[in-house]
Amino acid sequence: MSEGPYETDSKQGAPADAARALAQWSGAARTALSPADWRDFLDWLRTERGDAAAWRLADRLAPLVLARWGRETATGLAIALREARCSEAGPARTAWDGAKTAISGLPDDWQAPLLAVLERSRAAEGHLVRPGSGALLSAATLRGVGYSLQAWHRYCAGRGSASRPTATGFETWAADMEKDGRALRTISGGLCDVLIGWRLITPGDDLRAAEWVSSDWTERAMQSAPPTKRAAGTVPATEIFRLGLRLFEEADAAPLPTPSAAAAARNALLLIVAAALPQRARALSHLDSALSFRLLEDPLIRVRLPGYALKRRETQKAMARAGFHATLENPALWDVVHRYLSVHRPLLDDGTGLWPSLRRRGKRLDPGRLGEIIGDLTEEHLKTRVSIHRVRDAVGTEATEELPQGGRIAPVLLGHRDPRTTARHYDHSEGLAATRAWAAVASRGLRQRPSLLD
Repeated sequence: MSEGPYETDSKQGAPADAARALAQWSGAARTALSPADWRDFLDWLRTERGDAAAWRLADRLAPLVLARWGRETATGLAIALREARCSEAGPARTAWDGAKTAISGLPDDWQAPLLAVLERSRAAEGHLVRPGSGALLSAATLRGVGYSLQAWHRYCAGRGSASRPTATGFETWAADMEKDGRALRTISGGLCDVLIGWRLITPGDDLRAAEWVSSDWTERAMQSAPPTKRAAGTVPATEIFRLGLRLFEEADAAPLPTPSAAAAARNALLLIVAAALPQRARALSHLDSALSFRLLEDPLIRVRLPGYALKRRETQKAMARAGFHATLENPALWDVVHRYLSVHRPLLDDGTGLWPSLRRRGKRLDPGRLGEIIGDLTEEHLKTRVSIHRVRDAVGTEATEELPQGGRIAPVLLGHRDPRTTARHYDHSEGLAATRAWAAVASRGLRQRPSLLD
């Protein structure tokens, strides 16, 4: 049987088998197949050969399609393959679900007041709240409170002591955690979370002695140098930015348009964005090309992050001024984002979020996964594992050195709100100016080659 336009040298073996399968399905078709045609072909191939054989043959067919009809048709096959292989994402597990799970591990009489705060906080999310409407906490805070209370309850049960926080109990628990190698910030955070939870469980209880111990450990933690602040292993933010550009070029040069190559481009872009826009992982996870991260006229990018994506007090998150608004002027970043959205992003799913999952159609990568990707890439290529927080630290350090009045600009660039980190209230205009200034430093002397815009 002649394979017509799909005819392939029989010495190629497996590719020839893939070409014969396509010829058997389509007959003597001589025009490029549309994405819908590829979906029909894959459905037929799975019925005829089974899933495993179908995927294998389709993968072998891809280079033949690229050579015969070009990249656009090969991209159609890749999209059809992605749709067929990837499962639909189930109902998204929210941060509130995670907080509820943490609370569910507590004694029954502790759960009710915490769950009441959870439901009130969830209902208030995204809305302006009247003063005096009750305590409001973020899902992340409630999750931390739940797990810290679990640890405290286990510790007290093991010692045969009451669970009410006391100065002696807190001091002993903190000292034991320090002996176990826990970081001072982890210890102080656990003590603070227990106090937050206990105030909700037993309002009006006098906890001044325990609060004094907690404050003492917080002071010790603030005076210590956390791992992200130490000089050893520090990587300049501009080096991370340039690593992202290099990895994106490598992904963009892949001979075949595949979801795997698109995921590599996505990961490279994450490095670039994390260094150019030093926001926390939660904020980065909300970036969306249709809403919060929009390309304007070259080289401008509009960033509009809502308050609920940022580290803000729950009562402030719905306020317009609580969000982050900036317009970046970064030619290198603009080129890469444009290329990613037009060439690579469609291979992952049909949405607009910047960080879609490769394996679960319709699902976005969560903040924790974004941190893992950055850590893995920097460890592999820079021989130092760099977290998203550490990228922010690197930006702050380099901004202090490179920008006029850098020591003043760095806190607003990073959006620090803790008075121990920066004594000033966050000022929108300063944050905007700082973000623009840093973008100029990060992309200094860089403009992606014209090939990225072909």
